[in-house]
Amino acid sequence: MFGNELAKSPRSTISLGINYEQALFDVGQLFISVQLNHRGSYQYRIFNNPSTDSVPAYTTVNAIARFKPVTGDWYVTLRAINATNADGVNARFTDVFGVGASSEELIPPRQLLLGLGLSF
Repeated sequence: MFGNELAKSPRSTISLGINYEQALFDVGQLFISVQLNHRGSYQYRIFNNPSTDSVPAYTTVNAIARFKPVTGDWYVTLRAINATNADGVNARFTDVFGVGASSEELIPPRQLLLGLGLSF
């Protein structure tokens, strides 16, 4: 109620996911998962300087599709990370050694990953 906002604490974080699994006739099993992640804006330091301490909110969407055939021990997975290619700052860091340098860790851009797996 009084003073500055608490540092490094977003007002809201949301993570929603939905999973779907379906047998594809006699061919195999399909698994699909979609996840929505939102992190609200926050103040990086207790000073709450709007030009240097404000970290904006971001929302990302991740998806996974996996197919495993009925015969065989292998499976294939396709992943979409940050599918909407949202920009966002995951973290900020200011050194404590008197230099005064700050850096930002950004969330990864859109990535599509194809993987093959083997169960044994």
